[in-house]
Amino acid sequence: MTDIDTELANVTNPFLSASAGNPWEDKPVADVAEIHQPVYLGIKEMIDTVSRDPSAHVAGLVLGEAGSGKTHLIGRLLRQRHQDPLGRWFFSYVHPVEGKRYPYRHLLKEIIGDLSRSDSGFNGRSILDMLVAEMTGAMLKRFFRPGKSIKNNKLIQRIITEPQHYLAILEQLTPTHRKQIQQRTTQYIRKDEASLSADTLNVLFHFCQGEPGLRIAARDWLMGADPEKRYRKKMSVPNRKHYDSEDIESEARTILRSVGYLMGRFGFPLVICFDCLENLDGQGQIDAFARIITLLVDEVSSVVPLAFIRGSHWREYLAEKLDSRVSTRLESNAFSLRGCTRPQAESLIQARLDRELGALWLEKTGQQLENLLEEGAWIRKSPRQVIIQANQRLKNRGSRTSEDIQQEDPIFSVLNQSFNHRFQTVYNSPDLYPPNLEQMQRALMLVLSSQVEEKQLHWMDEGGDRVILIEQDTNQTPIKAFLLSVDDSHQAIRAILTAAHRFLIKHATIPVVFFRDGRQEIPAPPNWPETNRLLETFLDLGGKLVELPWKRAARWYGLALLQFAVEAGDITIRETDGRHRTVSMDELSRFVRKKAKEIQSIDDSD
Repeated sequence: MTDIDTELANVTNPFLSASAGNPWEDKPVADVAEIHQPVYLGIKEMIDTVSRDPSAHVAGLVLGEAGSGKTHLIGRLLRQRHQDPLGRWFFSYVHPVEGKRYPYRHLLKEIIGDLSRSDSGFNGRSILDMLVAEMTGAMLKRFFRPGKSIKNNKLIQRIITEPQHYLAILEQLTPTHRKQIQQRTTQYIRKDEASLSADTLNVLFHFCQGEPGLRIAARDWLMGADPEKRYRKKMSVPNRKHYDSEDIESEARTILRSVGYLMGRFGFPLVICFDCLENLDGQGQIDAFARIITLLVDEVSSVVPLAFIRGSHWREYLAEKLDSRVSTRLESNAFSLRGCTRPQAESLIQARLDRELGALWLEKTGQQLENLLEEGAWIRKSPRQVIIQANQRLKNRGSRTSEDIQQEDPIFSVLNQSFNHRFQTVYNSPDLYPPNLEQMQRALMLVLSSQVEEKQLHWMDEGGDRVILIEQDTNQTPIKAFLLSVDDSHQAIRAILTAAHRFLIKHATIPVVFFRDGRQEIPAPPNWPETNRLLETFLDLGGKLVELPWKRAARWYGLALLQFAVEAGDITIRETDGRHRTVSMDELSRFVRKKAKEIQSIDDSD
C-alpha cells in the first residue's frame, strides 16, 4: 500500500456524500465555480436587473435531473451573496408548500425565518436588523444636523456612519429616545409609500430592541403567528384570534409587499429559491405554488423567484398542471444544468480531496487523480455521478473508511445514515425548525402507511391548523384516530377537541391520540379554563394527549425531510452490477417499518 493509500485509510472518505443538502444548515461541500457557471451568470444577470429596477417583474426556472447540482447551485448563491463587488442580495430557501389554504402565510414564514437568521456578512446581525438600520440611517441623514447640540449627538452620528453596529448603538440610547427615532423613521419611510404597513414597520423596530423574548415575539408575528398578549401589547398589534383564512392570507400579502418595498428602496434584492418541487402533490398544492409565484412577480418588489425542478418532471407533469401564465413567466428565464466536462470532473474530485487531505494530496495529484476517473471515452456525467464513481473507485483501491459498505442491507444503511443526518440537523437547531403541521402529518402518514394499506387511512377533517386521521380496517370501520395540531391559540385547540369529542361519542371504543409539538405545551389551569375543561373531558372519554419531547419531534421532522429527499431523487444506492439508482418510495416505506420503534411516532414512550 502506498503512502497516499495509508493516509486515505485514516481519514473521512471525501466522496461519501453525493448530495448538497439544505444550503442553510449543512456544511458546504467543495465548490467548483466552472460547473454550471453559465447558469449562475444568467441568474446573476436577473439579480442585477432587479438591483437596478426593483419593480422589474422577473422569475426563473432551473431544470436539472436528480444529482445535476440544483441544490448545490442554490448553496453557491447563498455563499456568494456577500462577495459580489456590484452589490449584495438577500436569500431565502423555500420548501414546497404543502398546505393548500395558506400559501402566502407559508411563504411569509419561510422568508422571515431566513431573513431573521444571524448572518456573518452583517457582523452576526440578521438581514431584518440591517433593514431597520438602513431605514433609520436614511431618516437621520435627511433630518439630523451634526452641528446641533443635542443629547446623544455622537451616538446619532455613529448610526449614520456605522449602520452595521446599529443594534449596539441603539442599546445605549434611552427608551424614550429610541421611540422618538422609531416614530420619525416610520413617518419618513411611509411618506413616499402610504400603503406600507405601519404594523410591519413597528414590529421590525421591536425585533431590534434587544429584549430576547420581545425579539422572538416580533419574529413570530412577522411569520404570521399570534404572540402572547403581553408582547402584542408592547408591539401594539391586533389580536389575530378572530381572523379567518381570508384575513390571514391578506395580512401575509401585506407584510410580504412591505418587506419587498423596503428591500427595493435600500438596494437589496431578495433571491427566493423554491427547491424540491417534485414534492408538490396534487392540484391543490400546485395551484397554491402558482398563487405564490403570481404574487411575487406581480405585487412584491425587489424579488427574484427561482424554481428548481427535474427537467423531466417539469416537461411531463408540472408545466401542464400550472396555470399557463405562471409556467410562461418561469420559462421566460429557463436554464438547464448539463453534465460535467472532463476538466470539471477532475476539478470536482480534486476539490474534494484537497478539502480532506490538503498538502498530502497535492504532492500526489497526477496518477492518483486519474485512477479515480473513468478510463477511455468520457461521457458527460452529472456532479453526483462523478462523486459516486470516485467513491467506488476509491473503495476498490482497498482504502478502509468509516463507512465501508459491508452491511447486510445496504438500502437500510443508506437511508439510516440520511435519516440520522437530518434528525441531528433538526435536533441541533430547534429555532430554525418551528412547529410544522405539514411535516408532522407527513411523518405520521409515513409510519402508518408503512404498517397498513394506504386505503385504510382517511382524513376526517382538514381545516385551519388541525387534522384528524382515521385508521380503518378493511371494512372501512374506524379502529384508531390521530389528531395533529401546531396552533398555539386556545380557540384552535378547543375546536379540535370539540371535533374529537364528537368522534369519541360516536365511536366510544376507538382510541384517539392527540399529538402536539411539545414546545407548544397547553398551559395548566387556571390558564385557559375552557380549553382545559374540554381537554379533561377528552381524557375522561379515553383520549390520549402526547406532547412530543423535542427529541421525538425532531425525529418526526427529520423523517419528513427524508421523504422530501427520496421524492426528489437525492438519495442513491449502488446495485450489485456497479450501477447507481435512486432509492424508491417503496424502499423508504420498508425502512420506516423497520425504524418505526425508534422514530416512535405511535408509541408515546421516550
